[in-house]
Parts: sequence; C-alpha cells; structure tokens
Amino acid sequence: MRIQKSDLYGLLTLIYSSVVAVSNLYVVDWFARAGHLIVGVVPLAIALVVAFAWLEPKWQTGAWAGAGFWLLSLVYVVTGDSKEYIFFVAVAIVTILGAYKSPWFLVGLWFVHPLWDLIPRSLPPHLHDLPIACLIYDLIVAFYLVWAIRTKRIVVLGATAKSPT
Repeated sequence: MRIQKSDLYGLLTLIYSSVVAVSNLYVVDWFARAGHLIVGVVPLAIALVVAFAWLEPKWQTGAWAGAGFWLLSLVYVVTGDSKEYIFFVAVAIVTILGAYKSPWFLVGLWFVHPLWDLIPRSLPPHLHDLPIACLIYDLIVAFYLVWAIRTKRIVVLGATAKSPT
C-alpha cells in the first residue's frame, strides 16, 4: 500500500488544525483564569483565522469544521446539563453539513453560537465573561468565513477548487 502525497498532506493538515484548535482553547482558558478573557479573545480569534487561512480550500473547510466542533461544543458536554447535550448534537450535525453540504452551515454555526451563550446558565467564576467573549470571538470567525466562502477560499469537502492566488 502506497501513501499518496495528498493523503499525507491531509493527515498533516488534520494534525496541525487539531493542535491549533486545542491550543487555542487552552489559551482561552488561561486568559479566563487570568481575568483577561474579553481582551484576549480578539487576538486569539485573529490567530485562529491566520492559522487556517493559508490552508488549501478543502483542507481549510475541514479545519474550520473540526475547530468549530471542538471549540463550540465540547465545552457543553462537561457541564452535564441535558440542554447542553442537545446543543452538542446540533453542533455535530451542523458541522457535518458545513463540511459536506455547504460551508454556509459553518457560518451559521459561528453566528448562532453567541446566542446560545446568552442563555442563562451557571458558569465557573473564571468564565463569567464567556458570553461576551464568545460574541466577539465567534463573530470575528464568522465574518472571516463569509469572506472566505465568497472568495472560494473555503469549499465543500470533496469539491475541487484551486487555491486562490
């Protein structure tokens, strides 16, 4: 069995985007524990955009789908609240639709997530700024995704598109 160059690129992209997303979440947590969450989310959102913007369109779609699932849903499973599990499943479904049907689902996910965070819930003390921080962070990502889709920097997985020049 011979490994194709594109398969290796895909695997490396998956590892890279996973490390970026997980690292981003840990830095968000660090900012939250330091009491600087709202100030920290702007550079973190921009860093996430920059980290993925250079990827080829289909790999960028996969990176955003994975990051969206990781960053927007896994936090809710930890809380154990049943409505959080519903949101977890919804994020999983929308992420799959965004990757394989239309990346506009990913845009919708990043635009809707801040609304979900406005629902009253009990948060740990260091996350009391999370709803406002998510509003800022998620909207930066969502607006980038709108631009990326319109300029063909993001395409449905399986679609063929050349990298923009």
